[in-house]
Amino acid sequence: MVFPLVRASAKAFGSEPDDGTAHKIGAFLIQAAFQGNVVTSAMFLTAMAANPLAAKLAGEMHISLSWVYFPPADRIVECFSP
Repeated sequence: MVFPLVRASAKAFGSEPDDGTAHKIGAFLIQAAFQGNVVTSAMFLTAMAANPLAAKLAGEMHISLSWVYFPPADRIVECFSP
């Protein structure tokens, strides 16, 4: 959903991947969109396929993860990830 917006924005600034102008603004926009996608995938319970699985596994260990408690719990996991 984000890629068409990024592509159109890059094209509006004259940045095309095929004609050597990709590093004008297109490369930055693609990198920013990728980084934003990674962050939001980790932040919300339904944003990534692995998140509901993690909530289910936590539930099997009698740990309740809901909409309210998922973001703080996710930050704890990120502290210990490489």
